Amino acid sequence: MGVDAVIRFYGLGHSNHSFDHSPYEWLCMTEVQATKGLAHFLEQDPERIQSFLQALLPGWGIWSCLEDLRAQAEVPAGTGRIDLLITGKANGGIWGAVIEAKFGHKLKTNRLNDYAQYGADIGLRFDGPQPTGALLILGRSSGKDVRSRLSRLRKWKWRFVDWSTLLRRWEQRPSPLTGDQEFGRFRRTLWETAHA
Repeated sequence: MGVDAVIRFYGLGHSNHSFDHSPYEWLCMTEVQATKGLAHFLEQDPERIQSFLQALLPGWGIWSCLEDLRAQAEVPAGTGRIDLLITGKANGGIWGAVIEAKFGHKLKTNRLNDYAQYGADIGLRFDGPQPTGALLILGRSSGKDVRSRLSRLRKWKWRFVDWSTLLRRWEQRPSPLTGDQEFGRFRRTLWETAHA
């Protein structure tokens, strides 16, 4: 792979790329800190939310059409809390993603059903010919343990997205990520945590 291919692959050269910033050396980021930080920075600009969703699920073209976008962390649902809930409105309905974030802790599938039910209760549809929501596990690797647990969930179809792929795709989308150094440092720290 040549230098130009590496630059394109990581989105290098864009203004305010996370690699242009130093990570917070003092912060050993937890899952809660990651999702609360994401919600904080995403909520500052609807374009950031759209860009994040496009990086998370690039095949869904609806993201750029959403209005009334929200990014919330630690949303109470059943016996647990949804790590990150992103919603918006389009075509008279609710669209979005229910995200369980992991940095290596065990995946507890008993709560995933509660999170999926919460998403369904607010109007997200996760199946059928036109789903309006996605159920996502955001983690470091989809090892045997994760695949095994997800296969046991019969009612809800959860998908796995690795942190590395998400963050790389997000950095390839430069426009809403520019101009905020703290946001750049946060993304760099998130990158370092995801690859620890």
